[in-house]
Amino acid sequence: MIVYLEISAASRRAFDSHKRLAGRFAEIADAALEAAAAAGADRIGELLLTNQLQLKTRRGGMGIAGAVTSWRLGQMHCAIGVPAESPAHAYAGIQAAGGTIRARPGKALAIPVNEQARQYTSPRDVPVELTLIQRKGRPPLLAQVLADHLVIWYVLKKSVTLRATHWLSDGIQQSLPVMRMAFQARLDEKVQEVIG
Repeated sequence: MIVYLEISAASRRAFDSHKRLAGRFAEIADAALEAAAAAGADRIGELLLTNQLQLKTRRGGMGIAGAVTSWRLGQMHCAIGVPAESPAHAYAGIQAAGGTIRARPGKALAIPVNEQARQYTSPRDVPVELTLIQRKGRPPLLAQVLADHLVIWYVLKKSVTLRATHWLSDGIQQSLPVMRMAFQARLDEKVQEVIG
């Protein structure tokens, strides 16, 4: 996603009236954009780590939150997202836009079916012993076997279709005030360095 940021009217007047700023706009704007982009990536990371966006993150705060980054596009644009070269790129994209995920051949996707299971990234992380329960004509289950009943944790499927969460665009929208403040603060700081 590309974010467009504007310079305040006071900063525009400063560029128009101070000779020392002539020819320095690109350098100053780049520094301001860098600050805004970093602030946006940090804010989205915070929102992910505190589960304020519709994206399940790994326990301990890593996973997709650590992959969100930012970069500048030209003089007056910055982008926030998960770069194509990141291992988390495909996961981030399908979570944001929705789509179908298929298990690798011979494997299955573990779909959580209760609140306890949703707290874990994988059945391997669950602190109880899970047993595979085969069902004729239906997907198998991973369940905790108790003395008098089963507690079903996961259903195992070959594919699952995810709805779009829009976690990235929602995160950017929530981060815009922070990005605008960081942009203007850094721009004002650089202007004062040059004219002061």
